[in-house]
Amino acid sequence: MTEESASRKLGYARVSTTDQHLDMQLTALAKAGCEEVFHDFGMSGKTFQRKGLKQALKVLCDGDTLVVHKLDRLGRDTLELLLLLKKFEERNIQLHSLTQNLDITTAGGKLTFTIFAALAEHESAICGERTKGGMAARRAVGVRFGRPPKLSDANIATARSMRQDNCLSMSAIARAFEVSPNTIKRALGE
Repeated sequence: MTEESASRKLGYARVSTTDQHLDMQLTALAKAGCEEVFHDFGMSGKTFQRKGLKQALKVLCDGDTLVVHKLDRLGRDTLELLLLLKKFEERNIQLHSLTQNLDITTAGGKLTFTIFAALAEHESAICGERTKGGMAARRAVGVRFGRPPKLSDANIATARSMRQDNCLSMSAIARAFEVSPNTIKRALGE
C-alpha cells in the first residue's frame, strides 16, 4: 500500500426521509476533500443495515478517514456508534465530523463522541415521541392515516346487500367493485 492510498478521505451522507435532500452534505463533503462519498437516502439512522454505510465501511482501509457532516448522519444508536468506534480503533481508521470537533484518538475525543452519540439517539427518541403524540391528537379529531379505503360506506352497504339479498359470492362482488375478495371480506367483516 502506498503512502498516498493510506490516507484517503471518504465521505458518508444520509437523510432519513425521501423528502429531504443530500445536497448540503454532499457539497460539504466535497469541499472537505473526500475522494469518494457514500450515501443512503430515506434511511433511518437507528439501523446500521444501510447499503451506503456498508459500502463505505468495506472500502475503508488502515489510515483512512471517514468524514461525515454531523455525527447523527452516521447513526442514531449509541451502542452501534460505540461498536463502530471500536472497529475504527482496531483498524486505525479516523472519524471526522465537519460540524463537531471530534478526535477519537484521545480520551476527551472518545468522551465527546459518546456524548454526541447519546444526544443523537435522544433527539431521535424525542422526535418519535412528538410524532406519535401529534398523530394521536389528529386521530382524536377524526383524521384517518394510511391508504384511503377502496370502498366507500355506500359501496359497503351495496356489497352487503348483494351478499345477503342476491347470495352472490365474495369473488363476484369483488369483480363488481374491481377489488380483491379479501377487501370485500374485510369490509363485510366475514
